[in-house]
Amino acid sequence: MSETVSHDSVGEPQGRKLSGVPLLIAAIGVVLFVQALFVFSYIGALHHPKPHKVAFGVVGASPLLSAAGKQFSLKATQYASEADALTAIDRRKIDGALVAEPAGAKLIVVPAASNAGAAALGAVFTAAAAAQNQKIAIVRAHPLRWRRPMAAERCRSSS
Repeated sequence: MSETVSHDSVGEPQGRKLSGVPLLIAAIGVVLFVQALFVFSYIGALHHPKPHKVAFGVVGASPLLSAAGKQFSLKATQYASEADALTAIDRRKIDGALVAEPAGAKLIVVPAASNAGAAALGAVFTAAAAAQNQKIAIVRAHPLRWRRPMAAERCRSSS
């Protein structure tokens, strides 16, 4: 009787493991792939950012709204009076308002809600008014307040 003896080693690994230069190349490849994903996601999201469907109030009728709407995505809501539009601003339902008046238009912006948004609305409506040879007044509702530089400075000045 003959016995069959297996030459498989119990302690040796079955497959080849990466080590040395191939492991380094694989690790660098994975890192570069993940980095490329981050780069493409940032380019897609931040390439040319624009506000979309900004809640905006309108009192009266003005051609400035359609001219500004070509450059800025607005979600316009009609209001009966300037007081109604200001109430909507106070309740944070809209981010600004255009009040059409016989002497010209009045743009109400809210820097306290979004300073960048107020600046963008002001720039777009000012350019639209200039293109149509109309006057526009920009009014800041709830302007930003200036703060003291640091709490440590307040503590030093009070002692």
